[in-house]
Amino acid sequence: MESDSERRDVEYTISKKSMWEIFLPKFSSSKKTFYIKDHKECQEKIKNQFEDIEIITYRAKNTGWSSVDGNFFSKDTFPIRIICKDNDIEKIIYIIKKYYDLSKMSVYKVSDRLIETQS
Repeated sequence: MESDSERRDVEYTISKKSMWEIFLPKFSSSKKTFYIKDHKECQEKIKNQFEDIEIITYRAKNTGWSSVDGNFFSKDTFPIRIICKDNDIEKIIYIIKKYYDLSKMSVYKVSDRLIETQS
């Protein structure tokens, strides 16, 4: 087990980037179906337009919400996390809304304090 003095020797910097979570849709506003290949294409489009960006993908989830009377409303989504500069997220949202033909979408800020360790 490491001692406290060994742990303090780790060098790190606090990044000027934030982590965001976005749930990419399975269907567009006009009911077009999106597949994994579509999500990958959109991610590549974003990566090509921004430097120093990281996109983390998950398995597709069946997400949704419950009403007060216990009804579950399902929404198939493909969750991703994006690590980028704060001033880039609005441009990224615009690209995603345009690509997926969305009238609205939700974006969540997961963290604004990212620590990057160095060897």
